[in-house]
Amino acid sequence: MNINDLYIYAKVYESKSINKASKELEYAQSNITQRIQLLEEQFNQNFFVRSYTGIKPTKEGSIFYEYSKSVITNTDNLKITFSENKKQILCSELLFNVLYKKQGIYEIAKYTFKLVTSSEMFIEPYNHYYDKVLTFNKLDLNNYTLVRTSSLKVGLYINKEYIANYDNLPLLINSDKKCPLRKLSLDILPDKNFIELDSLEAIINIVQNGEGIAILPPDLTSDSSTNNIKVDYKSIPYYEYAFNKRT
Repeated sequence: MNINDLYIYAKVYESKSINKASKELEYAQSNITQRIQLLEEQFNQNFFVRSYTGIKPTKEGSIFYEYSKSVITNTDNLKITFSENKKQILCSELLFNVLYKKQGIYEIAKYTFKLVTSSEMFIEPYNHYYDKVLTFNKLDLNNYTLVRTSSLKVGLYINKEYIANYDNLPLLINSDKKCPLRKLSLDILPDKNFIELDSLEAIINIVQNGEGIAILPPDLTSDSSTNNIKVDYKSIPYYEYAFNKRT
C-alpha cells in the first residue's frame, strides 16, 4: 500500500463511482479497480458492495475511509511543514538560467526559488523576505547583508553562417526596461535597429536561426552555430544577499 492508493480509495468512496473517480483522477478504470482490490486483499475485507447501479461502501469500507483521510491529511500537513523548512531564494530569471546551467545553482531540491524579471527585482525584496537574493541591482535594505559580488560574462552573438549579413540583422533586446542585457546592448550599439522581446529563450532561438544578433551570456549560447563577434566580452556585476535574521 502506498499513499496514492489512499488518495484513489478516498476519491472512489466520495464519488460512489469508479467511473467518476477515474475521470476526476484521469486514471483508467481498470487501474482504479485493481488498486481497490489490492487494498481489500491486504486488509482481508470487502470495502464496497458492487452492483449494476454503482458501488456502496460496507461498514469496513467507511472505517477504512476515515483511516485514509486521516493519513492523507497528516501527509499533506507534513509536506507543507517540510516545504516551509526549505530556504527561499529570490533570483533574477536571467541569473537563474545562467547559474543553473553553469554550476547547478546549489542543490536545487533543498530550496524554493522565486524567479522574477529585472523590473520585479526592484520591488519584490521590499515586499517579502527571502533567505537569499540573487540580483543585478544593489539592495538598500537593513535586513539583508551582501555576502558575495560576482560578474556575468556576456558577448555579442550571431549565427556564424550569417556574419556577412551582420549589418542587416536587427539587435534583439529584452522588453524589460531594467534588464541589464538591454542596457548594455543599447550602450554598445546605440545606432543599431532593434527588436524588443519579453523572452530570453525567444531571443536565443532567433539568434541561432540567423535572424538577429544579441548580447548574451556564453553559457546560454552553447549551440555550435553561434559565435561571439565584434565586441569583446563584457562583465555585468551581480550580487548575493542573505537575510539578516538578527536585524
